[in-house]
Amino acid sequence: MVYKDISIFGEPSAVIVRGLLAANLQGKYEQLHTAVHDSKEKLDEKGLIKLAGSLGIDTKKLQADMNSDKIKQQFEGNMQLAQTLGVSATPTWMIGETVYQGGVPQEELKKIVATAKSGSSSTETTPTTQAQK
Repeated sequence: MVYKDISIFGEPSAVIVRGLLAANLQGKYEQLHTAVHDSKEKLDEKGLIKLAGSLGIDTKKLQADMNSDKIKQQFEGNMQLAQTLGVSATPTWMIGETVYQGGVPQEELKKIVATAKSGSSSTETTPTTQAQK
C-alpha cells in the first residue's frame, strides 16, 4: 500500500498534509495520521503542532520540515499526481485497473484486493463511488 497525501479542503488540509509528510521524516507518520483522524478539533497549524508534541514528535523539527523545500516539493508532486489521475475525494483507492473514490467498507475492500491479487474478475456489485480508469 502506498499513501499519497493530498489536500482536498484548501489551506487547512494542506497544513495537515505537510505536517504528516514532515512527521514521516521522524518516523512518526502513522502516529500523527491516526491522531489527526481521531481528533475532534478542527486543526490549524498551531493545533497540529500541539497534537504532534503530545505524541513525542520534535515540534521544532516538524515545523522546520513542514516549511522545507523537500516537503513542499513532495506535497506539490502528490497534488500533481492527484490532478493527473482525476482524484477528487479522500480516500481514493486504486486497485488493479479500477479507481474507488470515497469510503469503501473494510470487508468489501478486502474482497476487492483479494480479487485483484488473484487476477480473477469479480461478479459482485462495486460501490457507486467507483470510477473506471
